[in-house]
This record gives sequence, C-alpha cells and structure tokens, in this order.
Amino acid sequence: MAGRLRWGCRVVRLVDLVGSLEVRIPAAGVTGSTVAGGAFSIAWGAGVGTWTVAALTGAGPLMAAFSIPFWLAGGKLVKDTVKDAAVASRLTISDGRFEIVQKIGEREIGRVEGEARDLSQCEVETVGYVNGVPIMEVQLVEGVNARTLGPKASLQPAEQEWIASRVRAFLNFT
Repeated sequence: MAGRLRWGCRVVRLVDLVGSLEVRIPAAGVTGSTVAGGAFSIAWGAGVGTWTVAALTGAGPLMAAFSIPFWLAGGKLVKDTVKDAAVASRLTISDGRFEIVQKIGEREIGRVEGEARDLSQCEVETVGYVNGVPIMEVQLVEGVNARTLGPKASLQPAEQEWIASRVRAFLNFT
C-alpha cells in the first residue's frame, strides 16, 4: 500500500490485499462540533417547547400545530448530531462486490451493497458550507448514486483525500 497518513489519523484500518480492500472509519466521538450541535439542539427544543406551550395555553391546539415543522427540524438536528458522533463506517471491496456498512456500536443502521464494476469514481466532494467552512465527504459513485463513506464530521480533509486515493488506486480509476 503506497502513501502514508501522518500520526493521529482516524482511519483505524485500511487493508489492501490482493483482490480485497477494507477501509474502517471510526465514529467521531465527542468533538467540538458534536458538543455545539448538541447544545444547539437543546436550545432549539427549549425554544420550540416554550412557544408550543404558550400557543397551547393562549390560542389552542390549532395554533400549537404550527410548531410541528419546528419539532421535526429539531428532531433532525438531534439525529444528525448523534449520527456524527456515534456512526462508524466500513467499506469492503472483494470478489467483484462492494459493501458499505454503517454501525452505532454493534447495531447496523445502514448497508449498501453492489457490484464493484458499477463503481465509476471515488472523490472528496463539498456537500455544503457552515459559516463559510466547506463540509466535505468521501463519495463513491455507483451508477447514478453517490454513496457516502463515513460521517462528514469524522475525518479531516487530508484523511478523506488519502482514503479516496487508495480506493481509486485499488479500483484502477484514472
């Protein structure tokens, strides 16, 4: 396997054997980003909860129903924060097939499988911006579908580029 990452990289294991590649990316754990996301989720829930109670007591259930989209948005904030902190990913390419598995602890929460010949590229893509800072992720393209490898918050850009380069080299992408 050519190329090395510097000390402190978060990639637990990258095994490149004849005809087989496995990349394991650990969960990000508690980081500044997940703490900020958790704090914002709590503040959001407190604000929406206060407004909902006021609407229920003052104007009734119909007015309180307007808070439903805000509760759903708060739920998504919590889900994304937990996912960034707790989800580990594994990519395996072997015997002409690929598999991407996401887990929280030992519980599998997502799996994508397919033929390796359907993979056409592996790149680090910008998927959004937060306060002007790009949010990047490793994407493996299968047909018209872009498959994400690892949570956005779990790897640094240099680590993402390194993983993408190893996958490209393994699959002989130019």
